[in-house]
Amino acid sequence: MKNIYISGCIVLVLVGLGFFMNLIGKYQALDSDGVPFKFKECETTKQCAFTHAKCSCSCGAAINKVFADKFNQERENYCSNYDGPICDMTCPQTELICVQGLCQNVE
Repeated sequence: MKNIYISGCIVLVLVGLGFFMNLIGKYQALDSDGVPFKFKECETTKQCAFTHAKCSCSCGAAINKVFADKFNQERENYCSNYDGPICDMTCPQTELICVQGLCQNVE
């Protein structure tokens, strides 16, 4: 009986840990464009790429090339039924650079 109780406790702890780790993955820290900071990490500017980060009304964002395809696919899925404002924006000329370990889009 004691072994069943211990086994049950271990299972509950593992399930709880899995749930907690899933929450961490879904609710990562995001920059102002909605890009997870993890997706912006870099060591050199050559690792950085430009992406559209929102469904509309955005001048884009910098992202690590490794994550660009995954992020763009998720954005396309999320925006496929977008029913909000469409903006015709004039965006400033920018440059992609790696600053303090993060890809950034700067004027």
